Amino acid sequence: VMSFIEKSVARLDQLERLEALALELGKSHYHYNAPPKYFSYVGAEFICAVQPILKERWTAELEEAWKTMFQYVTSLMKQGYHEESSRQRHLTLSPKDRPEKSNTAL
Repeated sequence: VMSFIEKSVARLDQLERLEALALELGKSHYHYNAPPKYFSYVGAEFICAVQPILKERWTAELEEAWKTMFQYVTSLMKQGYHEESSRQRHLTLSPKDRPEKSNTAL
């Protein structure tokens, strides 16, 4: 978790890389059987752990910044999770149950 947080913060000025990182993490959580309903707990627990350490240096603005970052990353992780879930469901369909692919040959 801390490694992901560190990578996320390092990529705040590289949104494309941050988005790719969070989407991939969401996809991997599908395979860990870690459903999205638990994703938001990480940010809340991180804040609860860090706030007492920073004491008076912890501000409302700092807390809002962390919450915003975690909400953003969590939404991307959920998207990645759902993309992977859909992909896996498609892979498990029998060939006759798969949607028709249109023939684009000329």
